[in-house]
Amino acid sequence: MITRLYVDNYKTLVNFELRLGAMNLLLGANGSGKSNVLETIRLIRGFVCAGRSSSGVFPASGLCRWETRRVQTIEIDLRGEEGIYTYKLEIEHPAEYGKSFVKGEQLAHNQRPIYASDAGNGQLYGDHGVTKVVLAKDRSGVGILDDGALLSRFKRRLERVWSLRINPDKMTATSRVESAYPNEDMSNFAAWYKHLVLDQPALVSKLTEVLKTGVLDGFRSLRLKAVGEKSRALLVEFGVQANDDLPEGVAEYRLSELSDGQRMLIALYALATCAMDEENTLCLDHPESYLALPEIQPWLLRLADATEEGRCQAIIATHHPELINLLAASSGYWLERQSGGPTRVRRISEQDTSGLPVSELIARGWLHG
Repeated sequence: MITRLYVDNYKTLVNFELRLGAMNLLLGANGSGKSNVLETIRLIRGFVCAGRSSSGVFPASGLCRWETRRVQTIEIDLRGEEGIYTYKLEIEHPAEYGKSFVKGEQLAHNQRPIYASDAGNGQLYGDHGVTKVVLAKDRSGVGILDDGALLSRFKRRLERVWSLRINPDKMTATSRVESAYPNEDMSNFAAWYKHLVLDQPALVSKLTEVLKTGVLDGFRSLRLKAVGEKSRALLVEFGVQANDDLPEGVAEYRLSELSDGQRMLIALYALATCAMDEENTLCLDHPESYLALPEIQPWLLRLADATEEGRCQAIIATHHPELINLLAASSGYWLERQSGGPTRVRRISEQDTSGLPVSELIARGWLHG
């Protein structure tokens, strides 16, 4: 679980710190910085776990526009059964050329150093002393090195932090491979589902039963069908009731043939069913998109129950009044920018409500930093 996020000099986030619990709701007007918070989490995961270059993950365009400093800093505290991991990354963007590099990178466990680097010159702290390592200046040493249980556990935990902005229009129906994790937009849903079928068949069966219980009208099943030597298509089956024109039967559609709302529901319930694990953090940017109020509320209650029971952590950016009224007083953070300046954040408390729903306070412009 992420317990703390600190960001400095990234877009609207300057000297920005957020302390997080099991359920977290990010609220604020458009442009207040909600998506930037989730984006920094996604970028750190991609930099460390996917082995991407600093220039590819952190281009100079991400520097705060009104700052003259050329260094960005991001810190994440991750809590697990074995203690607290503290990760810090400093990215420098020299003005004279377009590429960035890692100015500094540190990882500690319960304040004990595991790894530290300065412009590519690193030190790995092991049980038998310090090992000096030299790495490319634009890569994560934590991501590249695989020496020691604590280093490996940190990376496994970071891999379970999923920051998603689901785009149902990009959820393709076919896949040639399987994927252990969904993409940011869940465009690889079919590949992820293929992995779930092979790795977690019991949870896939549970997902089928959940989708049958009024989530998708007439839903029967999801199944993978061979459409080539290696390709598989994800098909969705619906029951068809008999009428004057059609006999009773089954209608079969490719995932890509469903409506955006239907695909969004399948994606959300797949996450709420198959990604519930105490090591998982789900960061969701406006999950209510494409859905009506009666469709999003049951999913929200399922996710809230999972976080309350300690089965996952959730960080959600939203404008949805139902989400706001249900969770803001206990788990809400208000993000705000004055005159286009940096993002500022504070906890929403019971005193903010004044007897009115929080969504109503926001609509009237009465909730401020």
